[in-house]
Amino acid sequence: MMAVSATSRPIFPPQYYEFQHITGGTSLLVKIIACGMIVGFFLTLPGGSLDFITVTPGHPFLVWTQLTFSFIQTEIWMVFIDIAFIASSFKLLEQLWSPFEVVMFYVVTNTSVGVLSIVHYLVQWNVFDVEVDLFGTHIYGLAGYMGSFTVVVKQIMPNNCLITSQFVRLRNKHFPLLTLLLIISGAFFNVWSSKYVVMFFYGIVASWTYLRFFQRHSNGQCGDKTDTFSLASFFPYPLGIIVTGLIDSLFYILRILRVHKTESKDATCVMTHMPGANTNGVNGERCLSKDVKSELQLITSSARTDLPSATATKHDHINLNEVKVQDSL
Repeated sequence: MMAVSATSRPIFPPQYYEFQHITGGTSLLVKIIACGMIVGFFLTLPGGSLDFITVTPGHPFLVWTQLTFSFIQTEIWMVFIDIAFIASSFKLLEQLWSPFEVVMFYVVTNTSVGVLSIVHYLVQWNVFDVEVDLFGTHIYGLAGYMGSFTVVVKQIMPNNCLITSQFVRLRNKHFPLLTLLLIISGAFFNVWSSKYVVMFFYGIVASWTYLRFFQRHSNGQCGDKTDTFSLASFFPYPLGIIVTGLIDSLFYILRILRVHKTESKDATCVMTHMPGANTNGVNGERCLSKDVKSELQLITSSARTDLPSATATKHDHINLNEVKVQDSL
């Protein structure tokens, strides 16, 4: 009887080699999050554990669930999908931001999704009197982070084409809205739960709010105030005009009430581009540093001060010619 070689049998289960293949070549941060997701899956195996490790609208005061729910999945294949998405998205984000900024974005967006989801279901139950299972609805997974990542794609490469045809041209700036419509369609046809629509939507809201107003950059600026990253830019042409009008009306009312102060026009914008991305857009034309703006102001002011002297010289020259003509007569 032939002896079976010890090397012909895998030492570890197949899931281990799949995990090693997905996380190969990734950063330490990705490996830590991936290990946390593996641990989170095993924590779901005991019955009744979801109430203590996932966000549940009926238990809003379990604060630690805001940090644990994004690591939880009840299916092993969903765990590997989440790990693959974390690995690919972090590989992109780590080229743009420092490790601290990447962690901050991950924590802020996921925590905001957890809090806003609780508020959503409580308002839906109390205010609109909609029947909601507050204790049976469990918020977990990376649906909210996936929504927030679509906003990052829009920010760094807004004009790159997704689909080009003779009938329609879709760009990255439409990516968040298109994916949200896809998630809504899947929930409508019962492909997945409607809670993923809630998580994905609030992921978009949290990501845009953080990147637009609060993310601190190395030059001291906060947020991204460019026109291509405004709220109206998320909508196609007709809807964008309507949203712009509504926002302008709201800001006008807030200025009357002295709640909102008009921002200084000297604020510079912060541009982030991937290598190979097209940077010759509107943003490149509008983003001027303070030094350039000050130089332009000096040039225009000097031109204005020189204008009267030049006019006076020309006027004196005309008067001199008139005197010469009169003497000749």
